[in-house]
Parts: sequence; structure tokens; C-alpha cells
Amino acid sequence: MSLASMRRDNAAARADNAAPNEHPCPGCARMTARGTLSDFGGWCYGCYAAHCRASLRSDNEGSDLPAIQRGGVSWAHRLKAREERGDRLTQFQRQEWREALADRQPAEAGA
Repeated sequence: MSLASMRRDNAAARADNAAPNEHPCPGCARMTARGTLSDFGGWCYGCYAAHCRASLRSDNEGSDLPAIQRGGVSWAHRLKAREERGDRLTQFQRQEWREALADRQPAEAGA
């Protein structure tokens, strides 16, 4: 029996005994008020918070950019850093980060 089927069975058993305003969270099968599920994209607060923490960690992995680079084009600096590390970027990603950073570069003397 897989973990998913155990959670599904557990959620179904709880749903039989639940108040009509509660439904199982798809992440943990905990019975949660309908309003809470609606507020947090169908998840209970615990699952929603865990999702947010995980996505924040993955976005900032290896991000040791100086503070000056964390402005409105920080996404471009992250793409540039990924390309420099050897990650494969699409042609569109390469073109866009180069254009965004070219707009920020001061004009070179004599150019």
C-alpha cells in the first residue's frame, strides 16, 4: 500500500466524521475548514507554509550576489550566474538577461 493511498483512505475516513464545512487537505489529509483551504490555494496553512519555504530556498540557492545586484534586474543576474555555472539556458533567457543588464551598464568611455 502506497503512502498516497494510505493518505487517501485516511482522508476518506475522516471526511465521514467531519463537519460539513471541513475538507481534507490534499497535502497532509488533515481536515481543514473550507475557508482556510480557499485562502491558501486548496492547502492547509502548514502545507502552504512548507511550500512557500521550499520555493524560497530553491530560488535563492547559490545566490551570493552583492546587494547592488538585487534590484529590479536581480532575475537577470541570477540567469547570468546560472549560465556562468554551466547551466543550459534557452535562447530567450540568454537574450533577455543580456538586454536587461545592457540597459544598466554605464556607457564605456570612447565608445
